[in-house]
Amino acid sequence: MIFPLIQIATLTLVALYLGRWRENVRRRNTQSWDSLLVRLRPDWSARELSDHFLWKEGSNATPEET
Repeated sequence: MIFPLIQIATLTLVALYLGRWRENVRRRNTQSWDSLLVRLRPDWSARELSDHFLWKEGSNATPEET
């Protein structure tokens, strides 16, 4: 009599764990790269980065090279 109850409890716990895991994976996958980068470095700006590496460092790339 107790064995079926243990099986049901185990299956319920496994189902809850897998459901929670799936929810966390879905939440992680819906985050955009921009939101992740903003969370890592709040002062980050792609415009400043491109200005720094293309103009201030003296890069001599022609349009054909880019």
